[in-house]
Amino acid sequence: MTRDTPKLGPWQLRITPDGKLESDVAPFNWNPSPENTYRRLPTRTWLHIAMVFDGLELRNYVNGRKVSACPEEPQLTTNDNGLLIGRRFNGRIAGARLSNEALYKEDFTPPARLTKLPSTVMLLPLDEGEGIAAEDESGNGCVAVIAHGTWTTVSADEFQISPAAPPATSPGGLK
Repeated sequence: MTRDTPKLGPWQLRITPDGKLESDVAPFNWNPSPENTYRRLPTRTWLHIAMVFDGLELRNYVNGRKVSACPEEPQLTTNDNGLLIGRRFNGRIAGARLSNEALYKEDFTPPARLTKLPSTVMLLPLDEGEGIAAEDESGNGCVAVIAHGTWTTVSADEFQISPAAPPATSPGGLK
């Protein structure tokens, strides 16, 4: 997920080409710190990934477990630029939620399906299965256009997030 463009900020959560989870909030240029880069993620399994920024600290969670954190003091700006989800991502995305408050402060149990909360700005379950648009269930009228991707039906049996927490990180992340 990227909000805005790399040279203008303000934030991104991405999986690098070599499979690492990386995040940053930046007013002018991306510069993820080693503290917010998490080791290579497992493949061929469903993961719940969350990035939380509370104005003081940027935290990443994988399957509900905090895997990285570092202090951040950016001067975030707002604009009308689009939100990109899954850009250059070779995988499946079951849903995306954007909130205007920090939802997680501690480890948590990921929900089976993302739901609307009072702080939800955008909610895309991504389960329509056809067409070129994804319905926003937040009630805020966001429009999501499917570009360079296809719908895939996933059975409930296949879509299971592993309850096991990811292993400890390499140096630079939390253990």
